[in-house]
Amino acid sequence: MADKKLKLLYDGYPAISRIQDSSSMIVHSPFANCQSFCINNTIGLIQLPVATPEYLIELFKEIFNDIGKNQFVIDVAQISEKSIIDRLAFLISYKQAMYYTNTNGTPMVLYLIQLDKDKLK
Repeated sequence: MADKKLKLLYDGYPAISRIQDSSSMIVHSPFANCQSFCINNTIGLIQLPVATPEYLIELFKEIFNDIGKNQFVIDVAQISEKSIIDRLAFLISYKQAMYYTNTNGTPMVLYLIQLDKDKLK
């Protein structure tokens, strides 16, 4: 694997890592269980110039190897939904969406995404 893409910021519970060269963070166990992680600022992550399919595979491999999870949650504005899901589609084995309007009136979508483990090997 190339350079490390994650930098551990907080080693408590839940642990938090920053994705290098971005403002996106990984919360290792946001729901106090071992099933999933959370990515914030997902649109910022996929818009990075370095966020090629190869980069994304390496990033999610590193996450899987470091924290042992292939299932994550994102909470994004519906306006960004298609670009995010289309960009990650080649890695996704399952996804479930819940649509809602936030307290500011913005249409949002909460996704539970499971990555294809075969692509993380």
